[in-house]
Amino acid sequence: MCQIKTIKEMGVDDASLKIKKNFGNVLRISGIFLFIQETRKFKTKKIFSQNKDSQDLPSPTMSDLKPGDLVRVRSKEQILKTLDSNNKLDGCFFMDEMWQYCRSQHKILKKVNYFFDERGAKMYKTRNIVLLEDVHCSGKQGNLMPRCDRNCYVFWKEDWLEKI
Repeated sequence: MCQIKTIKEMGVDDASLKIKKNFGNVLRISGIFLFIQETRKFKTKKIFSQNKDSQDLPSPTMSDLKPGDLVRVRSKEQILKTLDSNNKLDGCFFMDEMWQYCRSQHKILKKVNYFFDERGAKMYKTRNIVLLEDVHCSGKQGNLMPRCDRNCYVFWKEDWLEKI
């Protein structure tokens, strides 16, 4: 199960995100064409947190994170303070399998500045999201769908990390 299912969950309300029934087949056939087309029409969406408790968490200036920096995943209690009732911070879902990394140390692989939403066929700008080296989604999340074998990197909000 991916962390971000729909752009609407991230607080973006855009009528152009609605996809017709048969558009999925077209998307699979012409994904590269659509990617190029949507990139040309790229619009940045601002996404803000609706969780007021996240301001209680000490948040050092993390904008200087760069690949190779060593970080520690915050404790479960600290992370819970940042999450809303749907386990999200700024629309980014904290998956159950991510709890195992609390208090562990990792290197930053890279910052995520943009991601492509396959369902909505749109490119979006992100804030304060990084990828950690060797931390992948196992694909076991969710009971209703079969196991996913994509082995995607997990999105980490910088508020869930502390620089060492």
